[in-house]
Amino acid sequence: SAQDFFFSFDEFSRQSSIAIDPATTSTGQVFIFAGDNIDFNAIDLDFTNDNSSVVAFTGATVTNTDDQFSRLFIEDPTVVGGPILGLGDNIPLPFLLFDGIIPANAATDSDFRAGANGFLLATVDFDVVGSGTANFDFILGALGVANNSGGGPAQVDVDFTGSTGTVTVEPVVIRGDANQDRDVDFSDIPFFISFLQSGIFQAESDADGNGAVEFADIPMFISILQTQP
Repeated sequence: SAQDFFFSFDEFSRQSSIAIDPATTSTGQVFIFAGDNIDFNAIDLDFTNDNSSVVAFTGATVTNTDDQFSRLFIEDPTVVGGPILGLGDNIPLPFLLFDGIIPANAATDSDFRAGANGFLLATVDFDVVGSGTANFDFILGALGVANNSGGGPAQVDVDFTGSTGTVTVEPVVIRGDANQDRDVDFSDIPFFISFLQSGIFQAESDADGNGAVEFADIPMFISILQTQP
């Protein structure tokens, strides 16, 4: 059967998209999986981000908790002669070269994640650097697949069922938080009144969410204040 590779924004389930509020979150992670036992020696995986003004890759870590990999190295093929980093090292992106899981050990591999139904191979780290949308793509790299008979192309079918994903970075609007301190309390009242009098739109002061800051927002604003702990 085909060898399946995928990534997820959650380590314990399959999650192909994530929304980030930059006011509360400045970093994130992507988890790379193999869906089943690998029956070839090595594979080159390219992991790319189409919008580095929204998120920026900062590195990655190989997962090999109980040495169930026969060998697992990461390399950047754009650099002649290396660098090649071993198990557990921080690794450059976007080029990943994985060697196979030892089939005899796969059943007891502690890196298997049941919720994601895959073996965790690596964790990719990124920083939030702007707002907007970034699309991640996961494909077979230029080095392709190598077998055990000298590094030539292996006749192996490779699938990428979870090969694309999206990070959306945008502030989360907290209705009633007119002073934008992430809390709704009495200190928001003068700011709410100011936006109400000026006619300037502010999403937090649009208590009823109808797209305008007006006197009709007053009852909802009071209701939001009253429901705060």
